[in-house]
Amino acid sequence: MTDFFESFHPKIIHVYHRDALFWRQHKQRIVSRPTRLLSFVYAYAGHGVMELDGEPHELGPGYAFQIP
Repeated sequence: MTDFFESFHPKIIHVYHRDALFWRQHKQRIVSRPTRLLSFVYAYAGHGVMELDGEPHELGPGYAFQIP
């Protein structure tokens, strides 16, 4: 993962901090509509499971993923 971040230079438009209250209010879901922009998500604390196409993926501090 370190190699990836050494060559990763995104143009950051917005940074959002989503706390536990946000995720409870949104029923622990990320809903993304297709756009020209990509959402890059970095988990710095907590633990959870992300389900993508019916397949669970563990999440925890240091995990990163992209939503097209």
